[in-house]
Amino acid sequence: MPPVRRLALAMLLVPLPALAQEAAPSPAAPSSAAPSPVPSSSAPSPVPTTLPETPGPPLPPPPKKAPTPHVVSEAPPSYADAYAAPRRREKQTEWYGYINLTCDALATTSLYLSQEARSDTEEKLAYLALFTYLAGGPIAHWSHGNVGTGFASLGLRAGMPVVSTYLGCAAFGGGGGSEYGCLGGAIIGLGLGLIGAVTIDAAALAYKEREAPRMAMHLVPVATPTKHGATFGVAATF
Repeated sequence: MPPVRRLALAMLLVPLPALAQEAAPSPAAPSSAAPSPVPSSSAPSPVPTTLPETPGPPLPPPPKKAPTPHVVSEAPPSYADAYAAPRRREKQTEWYGYINLTCDALATTSLYLSQEARSDTEEKLAYLALFTYLAGGPIAHWSHGNVGTGFASLGLRAGMPVVSTYLGCAAFGGGGGSEYGCLGGAIIGLGLGLIGAVTIDAAALAYKEREAPRMAMHLVPVATPTKHGATFGVAATF
């Protein structure tokens, strides 16, 4: 090889080792921190101790209440309807025994006149006195609606004088206590029986229950709801 070419080749090969040294990286300094372990994918995962809750089916929603319709009466009730229910009225006892006593007074008068009248009217007045005595009290009871009391009065007026007459005859007839004997006792017993029947009939049987009279006017306040408000008024009973 000629010497010129050798010199050029040497000049080219000289800088190659220096460039190689500059390009080579410097060795890294060792790190003092320990490398963190890389978790292995083959390690077993922990098993949970409690089972997860299984959600149940969803509860149905509560039923909705249907709204109550508000009904308004087009025609308000009348004031008379507010007081339509009758109030309970108290009972009063009415005595009508004066009618019985009047009939008995007429019977006694007819009997007395029969003793003073002539023979043709004596018998008629006696029958009139007997009829007035027996029927006067019962008719007074029946006219006041006491039907059972009327029959009781008839039995009392007919039976009590008969029983008292028999008792008077038995009491005065056998013992000689009266100068008239049995006849005197019967007359006394008859008189006591008539007085007792008239007294009991008028004092104990001649009563009637009736409702107490109403007041002349009774006012009641009334409030009636309407579609557009309320109506206030007063109901009156007579």
